[in-house]
Parts: sequence; structure tokens; C-alpha cells
Amino acid sequence: MAGLMDYAHNTTAAAYYRNKAADFLTFWMENALSSDGSHYKREYNLDDTSFSLKYNLLYQLILNVSVFSDSVIAKELDYYVAKHANKYGIPLNDRASFQLTEYQGGIIGLAYNNTQARQTFIEQLYNFANGTPSRDPFGDRYDSTTGRQLGSGSFIARSTIGEIFSLLLVSQEHAT
Repeated sequence: MAGLMDYAHNTTAAAYYRNKAADFLTFWMENALSSDGSHYKREYNLDDTSFSLKYNLLYQLILNVSVFSDSVIAKELDYYVAKHANKYGIPLNDRASFQLTEYQGGIIGLAYNNTQARQTFIEQLYNFANGTPSRDPFGDRYDSTTGRQLGSGSFIARSTIGEIFSLLLVSQEHAT
């Protein structure tokens, strides 16, 4: 919102929204951090086993904005690889083992500078596309442990799958 206000030449509103965002970010980083410091939880009040993919952090790279620090991204990627790397992907969150192809693609782009995580995520997506027992066109909702397509008749060959190319969207100034 602050960026939009900048474009509208409303510096007062831009400053207001920038300060609000900074305050919320500080609150989130303090309250969502697990007690061992390994990752950020899905919700503040949940125990340390809760997690969720922070795939939307990709867009700060694509849009070339700096809201969350590189250390937040690195912490999350390391946690996904260490604790939740299933054969066919990282689960969307701790509530179930399903994954959406576009979100798996999003974390590939997010891992542009983390070779181990990026390679793990690419291999998982390849494993799904190449080894799923489901014979539908490239599905985008599947179980990350079995590779089985979920939601037969839906989540098949949708345009959202384009996010698998997220690594290509990351601007050249971020590329390694």
C-alpha cells in the first residue's frame, strides 16, 4: 500500500502504511517464531510443530521489494528441507500432507540462492510429475508422500501451474 501511495504522490499516507507494515513485521517475527528459533509457526498460538509454506515471499523478489529479510527466507527454507522434505514435495502446512504444484514451484524460486533447498524442491517436483500413480494431465493438488493426485476432475492442468517457472521470474539482480 505504501508503494501505491508513493505513486499517488501521497507521502503522508505512504509513510503511515510503511510504518504500519514495519510494526506488523516486528510483531510477526517475535510472535510467530518457534521457541527453538528454527522456523515461523502457522499461527502465533500453536505449538512449535506448526508450520506453513511461505511461498508468497517469492513475490518480494519478483517485485524487487524488501519486506522480509533474507534470514527469514533462509530459516524457512532450511526448516522445510530438514523437517518436511517428502518424496514428492513439502506439505502446504502441518495439517495434512498435500501440496499444490504452484506452491512447490514458488518455493523453488524463493530458493534461488540456496542450492541445496532449490535442488531438493526441483527433485520433488520432478518426482511428482514423473512418478505419480495418477494419470491425469499435470495435476496441481497431490499428496506429498504418495504422489497421488487429489481431487479427481479438478486441479488438473490449470494456469496456476505456471508458477513452476518462478525461478525464471526472479529478477537478474537476484539471480546467482
